[in-house]
Amino acid sequence: MKRILLLTGIALLTLSRAANAQVIYPDDNGFQSPSLSPGTIEVAPTGTPWTFSTSYSDSTTAPNEAGIATTGSQNIAGSPGGQSAFLQNVSSISQSITLSADASVSVTFDWEGRSPVSYTNQNNQNVTTQQDEITVTLGGILLFQGTPTTTTSFVTVTTASSEFAGGTYQLVFSGITSGASTNTFTDSMTFIDNVQVNTDAAPEPSTCGLFALGGVALAALLRKRKNSKG
Repeated sequence: MKRILLLTGIALLTLSRAANAQVIYPDDNGFQSPSLSPGTIEVAPTGTPWTFSTSYSDSTTAPNEAGIATTGSQNIAGSPGGQSAFLQNVSSISQSITLSADASVSVTFDWEGRSPVSYTNQNNQNVTTQQDEITVTLGGILLFQGTPTTTTSFVTVTTASSEFAGGTYQLVFSGITSGASTNTFTDSMTFIDNVQVNTDAAPEPSTCGLFALGGVALAALLRKRKNSKG
């Protein structure tokens, strides 16, 4: 009997949490729009639900741009769907996300860093490529900050979680590595793909009943144990 009560309580509590978990897929979460030719990139593309920043002033400075890159361009090893977003130096991509209820939220995505190479550009500047350190924020709340550890394949990352009230928030991926604007500068780039928002919503009234039932079962077990010891 004790074992049945214990298993019942645990099962009800677990099911109530799972019933309220939800994954939100942002529009075009794999960055397939617009469709580009292999080996090409497009800075700040239009016709996409994402907003891409760009502030490339001139050819003598490291570009601060965001856009879409295809397999074979910009040292990218191979994106899962053939196209990925890129963050170059100080840049950002963003999209509005709506939470239907209060929830604990985290973000999962794939990322890869740009392979390190050195070359001299058309302006006789020495350029070194590397990964771009990025941040992930939702509604201005920092969920993640880091630099890719691989430049040969995409790996999956899940951010820390934070509590949010139901509503609409801006999901922002930002590149934060600044390239120097001298004769030698660093050109940093990180690729992003397969974005999803994970929510663990507060339980609905019916779910609260499951919590209560689970609590009763666990309380009965504890009471029986106490009485048996007494």
